[in-house]
Amino acid sequence: MRQSDSAALNHPQLDLAAALLRAGSTISLRALGSSMLPAIWPGDLLTITSVSVGAARPGEIVLSVRNGRFCIHRLVQIGSASGADWITSGDALPGPDPAVPAAAILGRVVSITRGRRVLAPPRLSAFGRLFAWILSRSDLLCKLVLRIHFRQQRLCLQHGTSRGQRQFSPSQVAQ
Repeated sequence: MRQSDSAALNHPQLDLAAALLRAGSTISLRALGSSMLPAIWPGDLLTITSVSVGAARPGEIVLSVRNGRFCIHRLVQIGSASGADWITSGDALPGPDPAVPAAAILGRVVSITRGRRVLAPPRLSAFGRLFAWILSRSDLLCKLVLRIHFRQQRLCLQHGTSRGQRQFSPSQVAQ
C-alpha cells in the first residue's frame, strides 16, 4: 500500500493495526455494521491475520482499507497483484463495492467470537445467501433482525449467560 493510502486511515490506532497486519501479525477487531449479516453480527469479535496477495481466495472474508476506513467484506473477485480489480461485497448489500488495488487487502478473518462461541468464518449456505439477499432489499427487516439480536444479547447479559460487550472505539472495524 502506498504511504498516502496508509496516511488516509484517519486514526493512529488504525495505522498501527494496518502496520501490524503488513508485518504478518494477527489483530482482533469488533464488528460494528450490518453489511455482513448473517455471517458477521454487530458486536462480534473478529480475529484477522495477515494475508498475502497470492493466498487470498474468493469467498473469504477480508479486511480492506476503503476511503480511510477499515472494511470487512467478502472477497468476490481477485485481480492481478498490481491491478485495481479486487472486488469485495457485503453479504447483506445489494451490490459489490468499487474495485480496490491488491495492496488495499490487509488480512482475512480467521475466526469470529460471538458471546462465548468461537466460529470459523462461514461460507454462506443457500439459506444464508437467501437471507442476506432479503436483508439487502429490506431496511425494515434488517432493523427488525438487529433489534431482536440486540434484545437477545441484553437478555443474555442480564442472565449471565454471555460475556458483556465492550464499548466500541475508533480502532474497531466499521462495516
